[in-house]
Amino acid sequence: MTTSSLYDSAFSVSKSLDGLYILGIIAIIVAIFGTITILVTFLKKENEGKFTGFLGLLYDTLTFKKLWLKPILKVSYLILAIYMTIYSFGFISIKEVGWKLWLGILIIGNILLRVCYEAIMMFIGIYENSKEMNEKMPKAPKPQVPPQGRPVMQQPVQRPMQQQPVQRPIQPQQVQQPMQQPVQQPQPQAQPSQENVQPQ
Repeated sequence: MTTSSLYDSAFSVSKSLDGLYILGIIAIIVAIFGTITILVTFLKKENEGKFTGFLGLLYDTLTFKKLWLKPILKVSYLILAIYMTIYSFGFISIKEVGWKLWLGILIIGNILLRVCYEAIMMFIGIYENSKEMNEKMPKAPKPQVPPQGRPVMQQPVQRPMQQQPVQRPIQPQQVQQPMQQPVQQPQPQAQPSQENVQPQ
């Protein structure tokens, strides 16, 4: 190759890269505006359940209400299982170890493939079951907000009255006063009578 042909090829590659760069910027701008338009017009919450046919399928797909992973996994499992089974017969022609490889890929390969796909499908089944349970559960009522912006206190739920045990009235305890000891009065001393006094 001559230098001119190398220069021409490098120039065409750089020109195509410049074109791809500009196209990428345009694609990002169009994608952002297109997404905003679709979210505001087509994917509004009010449009849920309005569309049928292709538009209904498109709405469910874009809002992820219809998942494609399960059918894709089923189809890809069938393709891989048939491919592995047919491909395993090519190992029979190898001398000495050919039949071992054939049986290994035919049996063990298919079993491992099945186990991997069942594990993936199990996680999908858990997701679908939890989604169904969430949809069947009653939703809690939203608190009412008055115009002032303060939440209204919800009335407490009145429970059925239970029979209260009969309580006896408590009698007031009598205050015990400390015992007072009787005051002993001094006894008058006997004065000698005048008769008994003898004059000296």
